[in-house]
Amino acid sequence: MITLTKSLALVAMQASLQAKNLAFAFSCCDAAKIISVNDEKLIAIFNDNSMLFVECLDDSDESQNELSFKIDFDSSLIDFIVLVDETYKTINLADDFDSLEELYSIVEDFSENQSKLFDLLISEYSYSYDVETLVNYVAENACIFEGSRSDYAYELIQDCYDTKSMGSLANYIDYDSFGRDIELSGEIQELDYNVYWTNPNDIY
Repeated sequence: MITLTKSLALVAMQASLQAKNLAFAFSCCDAAKIISVNDEKLIAIFNDNSMLFVECLDDSDESQNELSFKIDFDSSLIDFIVLVDETYKTINLADDFDSLEELYSIVEDFSENQSKLFDLLISEYSYSYDVETLVNYVAENACIFEGSRSDYAYELIQDCYDTKSMGSLANYIDYDSFGRDIELSGEIQELDYNVYWTNPNDIY
């Protein structure tokens, strides 16, 4: 059972058309799988992955308040909002909708491998970090390597050691074993075939 908040109820009383629209919105919400409401907004997400957004437009003069209805949302935005809502049970979508839209504007520009890392982080690290921290980490700090773990081990050794001074001994370095060891130690983490997250310890 959804209760009309003060602002929304005032609008409903002031305009019959608005009242009919609001009544329709709330009747639709009976079938919503996710619903969130505050004094200014109502958000409902349905099983077919559609979303209804109702906002009370406050024009300082209460007699001029109107309701804004929106249903045209990108499906990827809705997927992101559902994921966040299901992950962070205490989040209030009506309160946090604007910030979630801003975060989604970052997420939608993620590369395929960044998206894989974000899926991993929100699954395994959400108990310690809020969604804003995870999104910003992927966007600004995460390092992702495309190639085999032996390829990564080779680049790491070449960057950190003077193999030229080793002469022909450098030819005996077992890069695959070294790559396996750093993966087992948690220094790198596989995201997909030949895709590795190379700085997982930085998130702590």
